[in-house]
Amino acid sequence: MFKKVRLGTVFLLALLFGVVYTEQASAQSFGEDLGNFPDAIEVSAEFTTVMIDGVPDPVPGFIFHLTNTSYGGHSSFDNDPDGDFAVRDVLTPTAGNAIAAAQPFGIYSFGAMLPEGSGEFTLAPDGFAVHFDPLDSVTNMREINFAINLKNPSGLIFDANAPLIPGIFTNPQFGPVDFFISTPNGFDPNIDLPQVRNDPGIDISTQMAWAEMKSGVQIVQTKFKFNGRRLRPRGEIIAIDQPPPPPPA
Repeated sequence: MFKKVRLGTVFLLALLFGVVYTEQASAQSFGEDLGNFPDAIEVSAEFTTVMIDGVPDPVPGFIFHLTNTSYGGHSSFDNDPDGDFAVRDVLTPTAGNAIAAAQPFGIYSFGAMLPEGSGEFTLAPDGFAVHFDPLDSVTNMREINFAINLKNPSGLIFDANAPLIPGIFTNPQFGPVDFFISTPNGFDPNIDLPQVRNDPGIDISTQMAWAEMKSGVQIVQTKFKFNGRRLRPRGEIIAIDQPPPPPPA
């Protein structure tokens, strides 16, 4: 079960041994429809209810599953790259060389845009703290972000296949890892989310960091020198049209 963490808590407890699903029959699955660097990270989610330690009733919300697939030169970023790194949707040679040289990357932040009131309960991997952006008065949506303190960069999410994780990134975590964000009154993707592309979707974003040598000292880097941009895979995940899984026996 989860330990209880309420709105405004700065330091999050580690996830314990997974989630107890209490209403699997009503679970709604979400899959990727990422807008840029779609090969850099895999994201999926379920809207369901979970039991949280100390809370008498099941809590509805989203469980987001993240897996980093960024290792492998710049080939992981060739399909529909971010416009800051591409011309006519083609990764530029300069950007490709910089991305390839910076491997491996580690995810240090994850965020999701959800309706007002979401996030009374949040859980994340060890070391990720939660922050709440201001409410958008037009959409009544708020981005809820989880991030590692890069001054002490332990716990970043890396590709399990990436060799030689830089020593400055101590205690790396490997996907899939889970983030949980509660919602206030259940959730209907056709009502509670704005239309994204062809389907109602959840806006999500991640940010990546890498190690770099500077004057003989290894430092954490989050922006490329050639254009000052961050590597920030972002886009949407959309509802999957499939029957929900049966409840556990």
